[in-house]
Amino acid sequence: MSVRRGEREVLFTGVGGQGIQICSRTLATAATDEGRYAMLSARYAGGMRGGMTNAEVTVGIAPLRALPVASWAWSAFVMSAEHWETIRPRLRPSAVIVFNSSLMEAPAGVDDAQPFGVPASDMAAELGNPMTASFVLLGGFAALTGIVTIAGLVIHEAQAIPEVGQAFIFHGHRFQVLRRQRNQITAVKVSPPLADDDGSG
Repeated sequence: MSVRRGEREVLFTGVGGQGIQICSRTLATAATDEGRYAMLSARYAGGMRGGMTNAEVTVGIAPLRALPVASWAWSAFVMSAEHWETIRPRLRPSAVIVFNSSLMEAPAGVDDAQPFGVPASDMAAELGNPMTASFVLLGGFAALTGIVTIAGLVIHEAQAIPEVGQAFIFHGHRFQVLRRQRNQITAVKVSPPLADDDGSG
């Protein structure tokens, strides 16, 4: 499912306060950090927390031809089911749907869909930081689709290419670089932060 040619569209949906907007921005900027082209658009209701919050990211390996609002999308990032119907009609048959299985069943209504459940809220709670559930889902989305790498997400947050052994704390999780080949991170360990960890390495 990795991006090898053409463009890939991702529709994000959730409710205000779940981190949809920051996750969509992180995905777009991580893609550009890895040398791809990306476009981001956001749509949300006037009442942020608890209201509809959607976003759309298009990623390609060449300058994008997509319109700011894609008529068909390759994949979906679904934090909760409340506003699923706002994106469902725009998903292509066989779309990849990565959803937060802690809060919902696999969403229906897309022909030949490829749903992947990630218990993001449960995993974030187990790590001691339930507010980071959307980033757990984003990590699962990146791993499942290959649209960006987990390493790309780390580079985006660090704003540098880390050395082997360096560790960073982002969104309540500890990311330690295990292997690097030239300017590419090839292995990252994700874990809860250590009791005395300030994320500086």
